[in-house]
Amino acid sequence: KNAGYADKFILIPNGFDTNKFSWDEYERKKIREEWLVKKNDFVIGMVARFDPQKDHENLLNSILLLQKKIPNFKCILIGKNISQSNPDLVNMINKNNLNNIVLLFGQQMNIAKIMNGLDLHVLSSLYGEGFPNVLAESMSCGTPCIATNVGDAAEIVGELGWIVEPSDSLSLSDSIFKAYTIKKTDPDSWTFLRKKCQLKVKDKYDLRTMYKGYSSLWSNF
Repeated sequence: KNAGYADKFILIPNGFDTNKFSWDEYERKKIREEWLVKKNDFVIGMVARFDPQKDHENLLNSILLLQKKIPNFKCILIGKNISQSNPDLVNMINKNNLNNIVLLFGQQMNIAKIMNGLDLHVLSSLYGEGFPNVLAESMSCGTPCIATNVGDAAEIVGELGWIVEPSDSLSLSDSIFKAYTIKKTDPDSWTFLRKKCQLKVKDKYDLRTMYKGYSSLWSNF
C-alpha cells in the first residue's frame, strides 16, 4: 500500500489444458522406449533449462546419495542447454560417475509426453520461482512431484507430493526414496496419489477455471 498499490487484490492462478496434459499409457510406453529405459525402471526427471536458479547440482548430489538405495533407476533431464555440449553439466555428471543414470535430452516440445514417461518429477530450484508451471503440468499428467520450497511450489504440490528446502540434497534424496518405496511396495496408494494429482489440477488450475476468473473480474470491474 505504501508503494502505491491498491488495497484490493484478486489472484487468478495460471490455467492448463488438462485434456492435453493427461495420462496416456501409449505415450508413456513410447517415450520410455526412446529413452531406452526398462519397463520396471524407476524414472525421475526434471524439465528445466540449465541455469543456476534451477540448481541441477543439488539434484545430481541427491542422485549420488540414492545410488546404493535404489536399483535400476534413471534420471531424465530435459531443457535448454541440457546436452553433452554443455561442459559444466557434463562435468557435474562425470565427477560423480553418474553417466549411466543421468540421461540428457535437450529442449523438447511435447512436455506432456515427457511427463507421462516419468514416475516422479523433481524441481530442485534454488530461488526465483513464481508459479512453476512445470509442476502443474506434471501433476495433470498423473506424475507426482518433489519440489524445493520456492515460489508457489508448496501451494501447487500441497499434500500430494514432497516439499524440501533449497540446497538440501539429503532431504531431496530422502523424499525421492520415499516416493520410490510407495510406488514399489504399495502400488494402489501410488495409483491413488497419481489420480489425486490429476484431480487437483483439474479442480484448481484448469483453463476453464482461469477463464471464469478473468470473466468474473471484468464483469464486476
